[in-house]
Amino acid sequence: MVKTTIKNITLSNFRTEIYDLLNEVSQKIAANATRTLNFDMHDNYIIDIQEIENRLNGIALKFRKCEINYYQYFDDLHHDILTGNTWDLPISRQRIFSDGTAKTKQLFEVDDQILYQELINVQFQEFILFIASVIENLVYLAETLVRKVVVHLKGKHPPSIIMQNYIATLALLIKLDYRTNDSISQCLDNHKTFFEKYLPTINSYRNSFIHGYKSRLTVVGSEYMLETPSAPIFPNTLDTRVDGFTQSVLENMSLIIPDFLKAITLTVKTGNFVPA
Repeated sequence: MVKTTIKNITLSNFRTEIYDLLNEVSQKIAANATRTLNFDMHDNYIIDIQEIENRLNGIALKFRKCEINYYQYFDDLHHDILTGNTWDLPISRQRIFSDGTAKTKQLFEVDDQILYQELINVQFQEFILFIASVIENLVYLAETLVRKVVVHLKGKHPPSIIMQNYIATLALLIKLDYRTNDSISQCLDNHKTFFEKYLPTINSYRNSFIHGYKSRLTVVGSEYMLETPSAPIFPNTLDTRVDGFTQSVLENMSLIIPDFLKAITLTVKTGNFVPA
């Protein structure tokens, strides 16, 4: 007999933060208080309210996908089965995800150890890729609506601006007195512990999943863990349990996203133009 664990999960939406930011940008556009400083470096940095709204909605949707991914597969992860003990097979997980009155029910059931391991490996890759995309889009949003941190010549735009480089470059600009400790730098500093601990592994795994073939998960005794994470996360520690790692990333990002959107909103609101 299959025992199904059932949980109800409320998804994030960030609607208030998105509305407030769009409102401030719309006011600047209506007042003709826009500049082309960032756009002059790359056409993608155009101040277009529909494009900005699309990016904000994309951030929210991708994070919700990460929430669904985590609660469906990593919450209540069965380490014993993943590490070779098949006694509890088959297993079943049902999650009811809600946003207001809207609901979606998702169920998975598995009766094979190898298949369960494959399922977790693939879902972990998806979790990393979507989280990395959320973080990259937050940087892109800031680089559009606030004076650019990572400057470059027209046509010399880097393939992507990762959060680690954005944070490091912003810190240098502040030291050189080219930028001040504004709401964005304060927000990043408030979440410094998370960024320093988790971004190296997120970025390295993201690149590995795009260009490589390894799952980056491995059996260590009776635990299913991250394989060769990046410092300051070290192998074979509690930080590398795949369920604990994904939980920490999800919980921290659920705080970082609204904080970062509020920081951009405040910067736009107090600025005379946009990019602010």
